[in-house]
Amino acid sequence: MVKVLLALLSLVCALWCYIEAFKFALPAWRWALLGLLLGPFCLPLLWTHQQLNLKRYQGFNDGRLKA
Repeated sequence: MVKVLLALLSLVCALWCYIEAFKFALPAWRWALLGLLLGPFCLPLLWTHQQLNLKRYQGFNDGRLKA
């Protein structure tokens, strides 16, 4: 029963990582594989890479203020 739940969690996490990586123009299949292997432990790494990709696109010295 526990193995089935862990497998289901890994599949859901892989799908989530694939969709999020595709939205932010990251290599989607690589993130799906990482999500399948690591499960929810890869989500903080994905979020960090999303922010770095966004900063790389906008520029690190962008003078906009967040409101």
